[in-house]
Amino acid sequence: MNDEQNISDNNCAPCTMNQENDQYYRVAGFWIRTLAFMIDLGVIACLNGIIFHSLLPDHAQFSTIYKIININSLFLGITGAIYFVLMTYYFHQTLGKMITGIKVIQAGDTPLDWTTVVFRELVARSVSQMLGLYLGYIFCWFNQDKQCLHDMLSDTWVVHIKPQNDYKSESLRYSAKPA
Repeated sequence: MNDEQNISDNNCAPCTMNQENDQYYRVAGFWIRTLAFMIDLGVIACLNGIIFHSLLPDHAQFSTIYKIININSLFLGITGAIYFVLMTYYFHQTLGKMITGIKVIQAGDTPLDWTTVVFRELVARSVSQMLGLYLGYIFCWFNQDKQCLHDMLSDTWVVHIKPQNDYKSESLRYSAKPA
């Protein structure tokens, strides 16, 4: 299966007639998103190491509070949740997405708001990662829009950073600029 496919978005803002100004994004497929997520897990592990090993005494690692903060049953712990929410809201991408050249957009390329980001990163991502099985990520393989479950629930897409004007390419989706 191709990592990127042509998708159409019925939810995006009305298309302009001038094809020269239209912007298209290549949707990011499963493997590039997996690589970005693995990089993010490494960043979060480093953050946890810095926070807990340098600021807390050695015996604190065995405390209940430490275990609650690092638990990964529903999401990546408090550090991971803060990391994903802040990075996605302020930069539209995490460090893993920056390295792999992808970002999060909303329909019509409207700016992400707090409600969308918090819902996507806390509620919808928790559903995608339910019971540590990460089954919501497999949706990316089986739908034309290459959206994971948390993308579908929050009406977002993960796309390659550089928009293109080549509307004839098969791996691009239209995204109108906000008015």
